[in-house]
Amino acid sequence: LKGLLELPEEYEHAEKKERWKAILERLPALPVDKVEGRQIVKPAENYWHRSWHMPEMYPLYPYQEYGLGKDNLELMDNTFCYGISEEHRNDYRAWAQGVIHYARLGKTTEAKELTVKKLDDGPCRFPAFWPEDIDWTPDHNWGGCGMVGLQEMLMQTHDDNIRLLPAWPEEWDVDFKMHAPQQTTVKGKVRSGKIISFAREGIRTDYTTDTKEHEVLSGKPKGKEFCI
Repeated sequence: LKGLLELPEEYEHAEKKERWKAILERLPALPVDKVEGRQIVKPAENYWHRSWHMPEMYPLYPYQEYGLGKDNLELMDNTFCYGISEEHRNDYRAWAQGVIHYARLGKTTEAKELTVKKLDDGPCRFPAFWPEDIDWTPDHNWGGCGMVGLQEMLMQTHDDNIRLLPAWPEEWDVDFKMHAPQQTTVKGKVRSGKIISFAREGIRTDYTTDTKEHEVLSGKPKGKEFCI
């Protein structure tokens, strides 16, 4: 709704926007709790079990209310590490989303481990025919969710910011071409954790200053990731 409200008037009528504003005003705050002195998000205000779907992590992904470089990411980190069981965090079957959340939190080691398991060959004649642990064979949610996780390890976008290698293992060399918001394409090569070539094309030219772009081109990390 926040994104829809930012649309120019030519795309949506003012009447619709007033209705959306009213909906936003009625939405309750995120339900929170404390575990071992750490604040976490609850899956609901009242609930009787915790699902492997991990709805308490949806503010991190797919809704992107939190993320690397945004405020209070610690809330989602605490939720993932202390509010969700290890079994659910590290489930790699089908469309279990732990790999995406690890990547979104910048946890490279865990994201790598789950990605390798999720994108491993299935048991059938065709390698991409994954088993029916949750749905049925072939369950392509293994590959679909795995590819999302892999891409989030390589590049993340928040608002108008692009982050490269936020959870990418140094030992994984890669040539990539990724699509970002605002009709932007990012291409590059990574060797031993360093970006050795880089190009960005699109309608946006104001993502960054020359200084930050030089940091990317020279392979100098800003924190754990490269910021464009």
